[in-house]
Amino acid sequence: MLVDLCTLHEALESENVPEAVGYDPTDNYWRERREAARDAEVADLRRNLYEAYRESVEEARHDPPPATVRAYDRFPAGWPPEGEGENSS
Repeated sequence: MLVDLCTLHEALESENVPEAVGYDPTDNYWRERREAARDAEVADLRRNLYEAYRESVEEARHDPPPATVRAYDRFPAGWPPEGEGENSS
């Protein structure tokens, strides 16, 4: 049986190439690995930032107010800081 691949060659050279024709499983695998590594790095960064935020709020709540806050006659709105999930009433 003879298979004519001329149309495939023409399709590869044209701009309207179907995605499946140019699919490379190896490239796809490594792209997915890079994306997974980047997603894990972003998730780790978010956890670190959230933990730093929680620690800074705890310190601010227990330490004396900074000079910029003490300069007010009364505590400004938002001071003392509240932890996440707390409501000011």
